[in-house]
Amino acid sequence: MNIVITKLMFKNGTRINQYLFAVLITIPLLNFGMVQGWLSPMISVLQSSEGPSPDPYTSSDISWMTSVTYITAIIFGAPMGHLTDRYGRKVMTLVTTLSLI
Repeated sequence: MNIVITKLMFKNGTRINQYLFAVLITIPLLNFGMVQGWLSPMISVLQSSEGPSPDPYTSSDISWMTSVTYITAIIFGAPMGHLTDRYGRKVMTLVTTLSLI
């Protein structure tokens, strides 16, 4: 039975491939949403003296934590565009998704 499932999964244009790729494509989006969304409710905890760090975070620290994802997007945008043109969208989507797992 596993051989039949494996043959069906890797046949071009199958519905299983579409569902698998749809799930894989949502992982980076989910990760980005979690990175951006966790900070808003946690600001008061991070700035309190009972927070997870020995010293409370300042507003400047929190603004840097928020901006790092956008700064890296600016830095890696052009190289990722070149790699996507060279290797294809599907391959680069899988590479970036697998790097987040």
